[in-house]
Amino acid sequence: MRRAAVLLLLFFGMSLIIPIQQGAHGAGAQSLLIFGFLVLAAYTVGELVTPLTLPRITGFLLAGILFGPSVLGSVDANVIAELAPVNRLAIALIAFLAGAELRWKELREHLKTLLAILTSELLLTFVAIVGTLLLVRQYVPFLADTELVQAVALSSLFAAVAIVHSPAVVLALLTETGAKGPVTRTTLSIVLVADVVVVLAFSLTLTVARAVVPSDTAAALSAGAVAWELGGSVIVGALLGGAVALYLRFVERELIMFALIVAFFGSE
Repeated sequence: MRRAAVLLLLFFGMSLIIPIQQGAHGAGAQSLLIFGFLVLAAYTVGELVTPLTLPRITGFLLAGILFGPSVLGSVDANVIAELAPVNRLAIALIAFLAGAELRWKELREHLKTLLAILTSELLLTFVAIVGTLLLVRQYVPFLADTELVQAVALSSLFAAVAIVHSPAVVLALLTETGAKGPVTRTTLSIVLVADVVVVLAFSLTLTVARAVVPSDTAAALSAGAVAWELGGSVIVGALLGGAVALYLRFVERELIMFALIVAFFGSE
């Protein structure tokens, strides 16, 4: 009850303060205020769902839905756009944390097992999504008036996005539960390796879809562009990794601030 009362106080307090902030300090102060409210609200809702044996990340998601544009409208689309750098920074930090959990030795030792699980999981899910979309394509807006070949291409493109995993959710669950062991390591390895596979799968299906469903507005996706997106990411990641290793070896101070700086530049 105390947590629910705190949440209500936060909500009504923000409703009173935002008009003042808009008039006195402009949109920047308003976005900062709303960001602080979202952090506190997400934490509070996360605590509220724990008695229901739900993970805190479920509460975070519920808080975003509840206070977002679709329900209470406390956060509008303009504020979400202004907070996009925070989103990129958070994703970068999560990616760094997830990558730090990987052990190359373990990957090499269990490579066959990981590939078998990953291939079967992604392939079965991909086929199931494509098949479902084709069965109900008359009810799907972007498939309703298309030929079968085009419907297959567009369904494949949709499925290539839908099979994306979420390292953020996996890390949140593992951190909250304190889970350790072979299942945990295998799950985390599959989720991280799957991200690389999904990028390749999406690039391939996007190329096929653009060839089958021509569009005057679609920009050409050259092999060079794909190679730069993948190869450039490897180069930038290697440089950042080398910088982190040198910093940890010779400096090892203000690690949180250093992580934020590296994440920001890596994201950019």
